[in-house]
Amino acid sequence: LVEVYGEGVLITGESGAGKSETAIELIKRGHRLIADDAVEIRKINERTLRGNSPSNIRHFVELRGIGIIDARRIFGMGAVKPSEKIDMVIQLEAWDSTKAYDRLGLDNEYANVLGVKVPAITVPITPGRNLAVIVETAAMNNRQKKMGYNAATELLDQLGLAMDLDDLKFLQDYFRDDEGRNPTITEIRVVDTYWSDHCRHTTFSTHIDHVEIHDAA
Repeated sequence: LVEVYGEGVLITGESGAGKSETAIELIKRGHRLIADDAVEIRKINERTLRGNSPSNIRHFVELRGIGIIDARRIFGMGAVKPSEKIDMVIQLEAWDSTKAYDRLGLDNEYANVLGVKVPAITVPITPGRNLAVIVETAAMNNRQKKMGYNAATELLDQLGLAMDLDDLKFLQDYFRDDEGRNPTITEIRVVDTYWSDHCRHTTFSTHIDHVEIHDAA
């Protein structure tokens, strides 16, 4: 659990996914560590969770190849914090080439933690990806969404698409479930060309029961 730009970010993933290494890089970039391997989570109310580290392992981080370090002694008192609310969950997982990862940010995913819905995203891990920068960006983006700004929605407005947000989500779901990937901007524009109000209310709601093709005279 780390505090990034005032957002409490719970980083999860399999052992060896790089959670602790990401936390150390975030500390070096000026953010603060709350807990490493074990996070004690308390439900404050129906919408708020707060996390802290068990007292016997507080400020300690395990780094493979180095061992146990004390983040407070190495990086200073400003690098740690006793507790923090949990604003979002970031799941780190190995890249799966058969999985269609969200590239548009239209769907709002949530993790259920102690009965509280917490915004969540999945970040695929590949060599060379700077996970600390990705976590920083995710934290700032989550903060903007809470303030009412959504970059994906603004992009739709700037593109001047006939489709609304629900239409685009439907299209994204189709490509993810049937094609195993995300639609490209070109494909979105092609579909949008035929996705006018007229098409939505007539063509796509019309049931074709019988088709006859006559030879030309």
